Amino acid sequence: MSAPEIAVAANTGDMLGESPSWLARERCLYWVDLRAPALHRLDPARGAVRSWPMPDLIGAVVGRGGGASWWRCAMRCTASIRKPGR
Repeated sequence: MSAPEIAVAANTGDMLGESPSWLARERCLYWVDLRAPALHRLDPARGAVRSWPMPDLIGAVVGRGGGASWWRCAMRCTASIRKPGR
């Protein structure tokens, strides 16, 4: 059995990358840099990465179901942010 190939998906220089979340309807990967703090989005089909600075430490990000256009971020003060392209 051969060893699995490991590669960097997006070189964002995260201090502490956490909470990867795949959004199937967008076919994109979201994650947070807990210490920057920042939210990142990778579109693997285009190889494009977008990043948004957050106002406070961020621990996780999850998409709301039902095609909603908002993400909920777990911060010291919970905040909602608009999803890219909405």
